[in-house]
Amino acid sequence: MRNFFLVLFSMCTLLYHCTASANSNRIDNQKSIQTVQYEVIDLAADTFSDNSLLYVSGKIRNTSFYPIQGYIIVRFQDVDNIDMGFVETSVNKNLPINHYRTGAFEIAVNIEKETKIKNVSVEFININK
Repeated sequence: MRNFFLVLFSMCTLLYHCTASANSNRIDNQKSIQTVQYEVIDLAADTFSDNSLLYVSGKIRNTSFYPIQGYIIVRFQDVDNIDMGFVETSVNKNLPINHYRTGAFEIAVNIEKETKIKNVSVEFININK
């Protein structure tokens, strides 16, 4: 009977150490994974001067725990969502955006020759990978 309890105690101890070891590895792996998350907020697109000037502005809010840095691509599309062109602009004056801070962007584009523009899309490109 004494041997039974000794074996049971040894198995429980071994199981505890294996579980603790596996959990500590899992935590280390989670620390090495960086997930970048952000929100586009206060997005606005307006036309001026008889629809020949397009002004796009907004902010990027960093919702991850790591600094982000990047630029915006503004794409112009026709009614069939086919790209007609694009422009790029910096976000936050090319400075990193810390956790839960925002960085602004704005751009004015002459679209006088592009009369078929029906949609404008904005894409943030993170360069801190």
